[in-house]
Amino acid sequence: MTDEDKVGDREALEKLTSMIEERLKTKPLPPPPPPSQAPADGSVNPNSELPSKSRDVNTDADIMRSRECLQ
Repeated sequence: MTDEDKVGDREALEKLTSMIEERLKTKPLPPPPPPSQAPADGSVNPNSELPSKSRDVNTDADIMRSRECLQ
């Protein structure tokens, strides 16, 4: 990367930063949505699934056995 590239990058960064600041002044970002909350009755969403272990995952014991077989 040459000094000329660095100067160009710095100028582009300054220009983008000033454009973003100007945009925020004229049209500020909307407030973030409120965080979703669990139902008050303590029920669980039936559509949500708990993560489960994959049957394809090797355990440490499986890995050790396969290493012993290779030796």
